[in-house]
Amino acid sequence: MKKLVITLVVLAALLVGLDLLGRWFAEREVSAGVAGQLPAGASVDTDIHGFSFLWQAVRGEYPSVTLSADDLTVQQLTGVSATVDLTDVDLPLSGALSGNVDALTAARAAGEAVIPAASVSTATGGRPVGLAPAPSGSPDEVVISTPVEVLGQTVTVSATAGASITDDVLTLRVTQVSAAGTAVPAAVSADLQGSLSLDLSLIGVPFPVTDAGVTARDGDLVITATAEDIRADDLR
Repeated sequence: MKKLVITLVVLAALLVGLDLLGRWFAEREVSAGVAGQLPAGASVDTDIHGFSFLWQAVRGEYPSVTLSADDLTVQQLTGVSATVDLTDVDLPLSGALSGNVDALTAARAAGEAVIPAASVSTATGGRPVGLAPAPSGSPDEVVISTPVEVLGQTVTVSATAGASITDDVLTLRVTQVSAAGTAVPAAVSADLQGSLSLDLSLIGVPFPVTDAGVTARDGDLVITATAEDIRADDLR
């Protein structure tokens, strides 16, 4: 009886080890496959959730998979990070082991892309900017702060910008300019409305942005989106 118990424990340990090894290998291969669809130099991490991996892999069905990428270049934007949570994923065993993700599908995806303030600053021509969520809490407004000179003094001006995404282009349009305790001259306000109103191409964000919201977090611009019926072509 004791030998049987020991044998079962050893077998269980071997199966768990094999499961972990298979998961590691598949995550590495899928990461390489997805990275191959992104701009050169992109690095992707894959997390296949749930247990056991081997059972999921044999069936080609995965309840949840997370893909994450850092330091992406999205058109004129650099340093972009993205995370995509895929639900009810189908990927044949051969694809999981070879890194061929052409047949990958998912019922749903929840994506988040973070555009660093430094990249937004570059898009404005190098003007220093800070980003914060709108006081109203609206998912389609952000507050852009920047230093300007008013009457010989440098003051921080806040510009409220409406945010929308159409045809893979993020549009920021400044609607209001204010500075605490200081009147903003019309010429300065007009200049900011021009320089801080941006059209940023999102082609290259590795998830669909058709139904997306825009806000700011920790000083960066954040895009969140959900989509259904995802295919591999959507992850590029």
